[in-house]
Amino acid sequence: MLQRLEDPRAPRFVFLAGMLLVLPTLAIGFFTDDWFMLAALRRTWSQAPAWWDLYDFVPSTNAGIRADIANGALPWWTTPSLRLHLVRPVSSALLALDARVFGDHAIGWHAHSLLWWAAVLLVVSALFRRLLPGATGTLALLLFALAPAHALPYGWPSARHMLVAAVPALLGLLAHVRWREERWAPGRWLAPVGLMVGLAASEAAVGVVAFVIAYDLFSDRAHTRGWSRRFVDALPTLVIASVYLVLYRVAGGGAAGNDAYLTPFADPSRFAGAVALRFPMLLSQALVGAPVDLAFGTSPWPFVVLGLAAGALAWLLFRAVKINVSPAERAALSWLVPGSILAVLTTCGGLPGGRVLLVADVGFSVVLAVLIRRAWELRASSALCKVAGGLLVGVHLVLAPVAVVGGALVTARMAREETRIADALPAEIRPARRVFILAASDPLASIYVVLTILGQGHLDMDCLVRLSSTKADFRVTRVSDASVALEPIDAPLLRSTFETLYRSRALPFAIGDEVSVCGAQVRVAAVEDGSPTRLDVNVGTSLDDETVATVAWDGERLRRVRLGLGETRVLPWRRGPMQNQ
Repeated sequence: MLQRLEDPRAPRFVFLAGMLLVLPTLAIGFFTDDWFMLAALRRTWSQAPAWWDLYDFVPSTNAGIRADIANGALPWWTTPSLRLHLVRPVSSALLALDARVFGDHAIGWHAHSLLWWAAVLLVVSALFRRLLPGATGTLALLLFALAPAHALPYGWPSARHMLVAAVPALLGLLAHVRWREERWAPGRWLAPVGLMVGLAASEAAVGVVAFVIAYDLFSDRAHTRGWSRRFVDALPTLVIASVYLVLYRVAGGGAAGNDAYLTPFADPSRFAGAVALRFPMLLSQALVGAPVDLAFGTSPWPFVVLGLAAGALAWLLFRAVKINVSPAERAALSWLVPGSILAVLTTCGGLPGGRVLLVADVGFSVVLAVLIRRAWELRASSALCKVAGGLLVGVHLVLAPVAVVGGALVTARMAREETRIADALPAEIRPARRVFILAASDPLASIYVVLTILGQGHLDMDCLVRLSSTKADFRVTRVSDASVALEPIDAPLLRSTFETLYRSRALPFAIGDEVSVCGAQVRVAAVEDGSPTRLDVNVGTSLDDETVATVAWDGERLRRVRLGLGETRVLPWRRGPMQNQ
């Protein structure tokens, strides 16, 4: 295999394989946040963001948040101090272009994403050819092209911003390397321009900024200079990063009030805690392909332990093979390794998912290529090389393409289920105008139902209110003509990822707290460590009124729940389209 990778034509075949592998994503359709983008572009609600700022997910003022809570657009437990504004004007504009050109034909949106994926592969190939000529560079490109972690950036239009940011920013990195090593004059200006364009597309480009800084501080060229000169070399890039952060803040970008998205400036201690948890989780996916997205519905600790073990294994394997590592490989690793580490650290403020590794994997792919190639050469003389090298080959070259295709098929299924659930709801609740979801933990059966309907442009109800998103059985009692009591069994509310997305656990509830939403009063009747364990919900009119409907997820759809006065019923938790939520 390695001999075939030495062929100068091999990168072309890798590129072709990388493009053929991702074609199943064309069948996915619109999925989750895509519906938010469509609804925003159609201006289907009063506080929809502008076409150039589609990643502004919630209003920018406490009053705006309260208004969205009152009309049911945000769940009742949302803190008024919630902020979730990701400044991505270039990527937002491209989504608006998709809507104008392709309309409701999702295949056009996906084809557009695949063009950006092709551009990423071409730029990464050019970078690897410069750093690692021969089999190692081609193997690194193959590992990068096959990585399942990159499936969402090219298979989910809402995540395309990572590709759009990576292309100009990585071109800037390549120009920077050429300028430093060849004194290629255009690189002096193309490098910062590429970084700035990438940053205008997404904060994902900050990861490329980390690589540029790592090059100036740790490359072989940097080692010939004193530390003061190295920092002088890195200063222009640091200035670009600093100006970007200031402009991002001035534009209203940032996150606050939740546990999913964190910024180091708003709450340094909580951010540090998130880094300690999320960094090894992401390391587990980068090095041994662990699907960290599954941590949303399970404990993160297995992924943390696996990430630490994977890091230790990679270090031990490198020590075993370093005698065979070529000078070019050593030179590349000298700055790509710290660059990858810094790039991962820049992503730890967001939800830990494989998609955030796109930029960092530029370095990790080289690390894995060096380890696999040199372990293969030493497999006969070292048990560690044979076992660890075989593990890496199995995970990244055998299982990875299966996971890419399988992931596309699973995502396509979930997208179809999401649409089916939204399409079935109007007939289930008609003629109700106010709908209250008693129990549905899967986001596709709760969060995204109303967004899907809004995105389709035919909302036929006044509001859809989520009363809970907890993964638990629920006891519901009709305590009066107009009110119900809702109690999770053996699990308090507001502990899951998709609940703390709207309110941090650092902002506890107290007994007696009340929230008005969609003409109803939601009162916290009992708590455990600040998390509600019972809600009293008064809808303001008789629950027998046909203009009001209560529903719950039954494993197939959001089914209407009718209770007699004084009746108690247990609503068992049922698995949803996302399976683990």
